[in-house]
Amino acid sequence: MAKKQAVAQSPEDLKSIIEKLGLDKSFKNSHHVICGVDPSLQKTGVIILNSKGEIIHEALVKPKKLKGIARLVFIRDEVLSILKKFGVTVVAIEGYSFGSRGRATFSLGELGGVLRVGLLDNKYDFFDVSPSSLKSFVAENGAADKVMMRAAVKNKYKLDIREDNICDAFGLARMCLVLGESMPKFCAKGGSQVMKKIREKHQISLY
Repeated sequence: MAKKQAVAQSPEDLKSIIEKLGLDKSFKNSHHVICGVDPSLQKTGVIILNSKGEIIHEALVKPKKLKGIARLVFIRDEVLSILKKFGVTVVAIEGYSFGSRGRATFSLGELGGVLRVGLLDNKYDFFDVSPSSLKSFVAENGAADKVMMRAAVKNKYKLDIREDNICDAFGLARMCLVLGESMPKFCAKGGSQVMKKIREKHQISLY
């Protein structure tokens, strides 16, 4: 006889499953104010959530016609200003896309470095989240495209976010809220495999 799969029927069941997976260090209902940052040379997405998961601020940082170092400094300063204004305590920032190509890749790498140094210098706790881990958490597909990400956010969270950078920033913040200090473990295990295991074995999703 085939072994019956465990299916979460209540918040208590879900909590038990998450604990067994070692993903139980959530920031929900904590003192934290959480920010998701999706770095972009044109439109850096920023979303801030409270520990109840409510959006308290969203922004697109646009450097307009600035180029080179001036653009990097502008984006860094704007992001840091937002974090300070809203009392952010922890940040989730999207990691580098190693599959990207073209000249802009180098500038994006510079931006990522400048932002991380800014976070470190200002003593913000932050987590690096690979694009595939973010996609796995939000869309349960490590190769999800932008359309799939927007659809997943609309389906899971009932939010119709049409700006891709804001959508990714929301996903980062939500992932940070739900997983908290467990984020590195989730990413190290391979987010898509973790989500697949949870979905297939327990027939639930992480929100």
